[in-house]
Amino acid sequence: MICCDKCITVFSFNGRAYERSFFDGVSIFGYDGISTTDAGFEQNNKFKITIPATESISIKPGDRVVLGNSEVLDYENAYTVISVKDNRCSSDYLKHYLIEIK
Repeated sequence: MICCDKCITVFSFNGRAYERSFFDGVSIFGYDGISTTDAGFEQNNKFKITIPATESISIKPGDRVVLGNSEVLDYENAYTVISVKDNRCSSDYLKHYLIEIK
């Protein structure tokens, strides 16, 4: 896939502790958003991450993502997974997962 030159670290909670998974060769696309609240406006920035994969990976909504390679979960710089789409039903060159983080 084109522009797959970034890396992310995913932290999944297994009930007792966080498990770390590292993914290299991903694409990250960000977009800015604004939401309205009772108090006014709130930043609503999101990122879409494409992870090339032919095998199943275990990322689910609620997992935490740190952009780059991280040994520990840094809550200040961590994003939350809000959706996961399995797009491995296409040609071998295009098989990937698409995750959205906020």
